[in-house]
This record gives sequence, C-alpha cells and structure tokens, in this order.
Amino acid sequence: MVPSNSRSYLQGEQCLNLERSLFCLFDAKEFRLVQICGLNAIVQVDDLEEVSNYYQNIGYFDELSMFVDSGLDLECAHMGLFTKLGTLYVRYHPESLIEHFKLFVTCINTPMLIPIYDEQQHWQEFTNLYIQYGEYDTTRTTMLYHSPEAWEHMQFIDVIIKVINVELSYKTTHFYVEEHHGLIKALFNVLAARIGHNCVVHDAQC
Repeated sequence: MVPSNSRSYLQGEQCLNLERSLFCLFDAKEFRLVQICGLNAIVQVDDLEEVSNYYQNIGYFDELSMFVDSGLDLECAHMGLFTKLGTLYVRYHPESLIEHFKLFVTCINTPMLIPIYDEQQHWQEFTNLYIQYGEYDTTRTTMLYHSPEAWEHMQFIDVIIKVINVELSYKTTHFYVEEHHGLIKALFNVLAARIGHNCVVHDAQC
C-alpha cells in the first residue's frame, strides 16, 4: 500500500507535469489539444487560476474563454469555472455576460464579478447584473449616477418600485425633473402609490 504522503506527492507531480505539458502546447498554439488535455487541470481551482493567468499574460483571451466554456459540461465542474468565465466575459466580452448569468445564476459567485464590472465601467451590463442579483437600491443609484449609459425608463420604473430605502425614492424625482421632465408624470404615478402623492409633489418642488 502506498503511504498517503507518497500519494499526495505523486498527485502533485502529475499536476505539475500536466501544467508543463499544457504550457508547451500553449507556446505551440495547439489550442485544440490544450482544450482536450487541459480539462483535468481546470477542474482544480488553483490550476484553473494558473492556466488562466498564463493565457491572459500572452494575450489569448478568446481562446481562454472557449477553453473554460468547454469545462462547464463536466460532471465535476465547480463554481470557480462558472465564475471565471463570468470574469472573462466582463473583461473581454461584456455582451455575453448577461446570458451566461441567466443560464448559470446559481453556479456563479456574483459578488466576485461586481468589482470587476465597476473596474471596467460597463454600466449597462453592471445594472443588469445587479437586477439579476436583486440589489435594487444599488441598481437605482448606478443608473442615476451613470446615465445615459445605464438608465432606461421602463427598466428604471421596474427597479424603483422594488427599492427598499424609501429615501432613494424621494431623491429620484430630482433626476427626472432635471433630465427627463417629459417622463415625470409616469414616475409620479409610480412613487405616489408608494410614498403618497403630496410627498412626491413636495419633494419635486424643493
């Protein structure tokens, strides 16, 4: 019987040899072979991060996205894989993130994506992510601070009725008065049902 510490050593050597083989294939631009051989590596969280860093350091962003995507169908696919693909989409293909999030919302560590969205300043996708995550107060604030990129009237109306902090509802009227006066009546109808017609009118006049 092989001692447990020996088994751990052998497994470590196997992982190291696998990584070396993958990096050789990277250098040879044999991405199809990387995709076939590397699936055993990316199911390990630490190996996934090392492989990801290697790809990004040499500028193969699309190939890395396809590689990680190929691992999502594995039985041993872990949250790190789904989250990693999300971070890659944020940085390199933000248009693909929302669909990825809708399909795998329960498999993604959403809080890890939010700082990256903030860093990349993809405000429209940022607000959509917050909506999917149920962070309506933050969604409302982001939409107002980063309009017109993040603001859309009907989407905003859906958000404002779900805001928990009522104070944010009051402050919203100033934004509409200053930037979207033609839509102020629609906003009043929504807010009046929640905080009272007189409160809304008074706040708009201040």
